[in-house]
Amino acid sequence: MSSERSKLLKKRKYYYKTRFPAEVIESAHDLFLSKLDPKEDIENPQGLSISYENETRNYDSREVFLAEYPKAEEYEFYHIAQKNRLFIMGDSYDVSVSVDFPNRADIESIFQVFEKNLDRSTIRVDSQSIKIFIGHGHNNQWRDLKDHLHEKHGFDVTAYEVGPRAGLSVKEVLESMLNESSFAFLVLTGEDIGTYGEMHARENVVHELGLFQGRLGFIRAIVLLEEGVHEFSNILGLNQIRFSKGNIRETFGDVLATIRRELMQDDA
Repeated sequence: MSSERSKLLKKRKYYYKTRFPAEVIESAHDLFLSKLDPKEDIENPQGLSISYENETRNYDSREVFLAEYPKAEEYEFYHIAQKNRLFIMGDSYDVSVSVDFPNRADIESIFQVFEKNLDRSTIRVDSQSIKIFIGHGHNNQWRDLKDHLHEKHGFDVTAYEVGPRAGLSVKEVLESMLNESSFAFLVLTGEDIGTYGEMHARENVVHELGLFQGRLGFIRAIVLLEEGVHEFSNILGLNQIRFSKGNIRETFGDVLATIRRELMQDDA
């Protein structure tokens, strides 16, 4: 077995400031599979894992892994089949790809999947050039999101009470934030009780949501909806990031995936 293993050629390459979309990983893996002997057994990938929200999750299915992949802060895709190997490992900004095959041409063809998608996968936008607005009520959960985006990922995050406001009217402050913000995440937590006992978000957050949707569009002005909070007409049918009561940390992966997706669209 060791002599057979020694015949394998290997190539590893690091891609810095790069985040390949899920479909690129899928295409590279499909090509890897196509080069295997169909007459021999092909095992499933041995390592499919992503880490986010300070938790590592392992998967048995490639499809489930790829669906969750946009949320990942760290990830591994590892497949050994018929002694050949494909190993993809990365984090939010860098990725390493390693391929083992007996034939150099097979190795290079798999790397070409990554190379031809490199331009659109390169992260060119400095996180400091992105300003993120967080709208919120009295509930302090929004601060966890602000701290995560700023301290762990380096984004410039603002909210109504952040920064100097002396001498400015509410309208002037909001207009300034509308002009400066690249994204807006509106945190709807249950704070007001409706006529029938249902929980509503604060009216100021609902107002801010409408303003930012009008300025940034529905794709960049995103609702973070706490469980049990009434869905008012403005958000019915729109994409939302939902979280259980008191646990806004559940949204971190989806929030980052939204930002990354839009930054890649800007670079395309």
